[in-house]
Amino acid sequence: MERERFHEAENRRIAQEIADDPEGPFKGYNPAVRTLRKQAPDLSHQEIKTQFQHIGAEHDMPWSDAHLELLSRLMSDERYYRDHPIRAIWWLIRYPGPRTYRRRWAEVRAGTINFAA
Repeated sequence: MERERFHEAENRRIAQEIADDPEGPFKGYNPAVRTLRKQAPDLSHQEIKTQFQHIGAEHDMPWSDAHLELLSRLMSDERYYRDHPIRAIWWLIRYPGPRTYRRRWAEVRAGTINFAA
């Protein structure tokens, strides 16, 4: 009973923290990424990748090479992998990872990364 009350109080506290500051630790990161996304059409892929890596380092978000490649490509062209299955397969082969191929295929095709998995 006491444990349940503790969890309920903790959940309320966390919900309030999120309501007070929805961006939380990403307050500086999100605007920087949005700015880079706006500039992306005028930049080369390498410039986008370098700037994205720099933004991640500034905000303690070190990306793996695979995810850095994936996200920087998608900044310049959201359909880079989705419209070209060969590119998606090449990404899977070039950056093998601990996740299953099904999970990684979903990442590259959808352009989303699940940190919890």
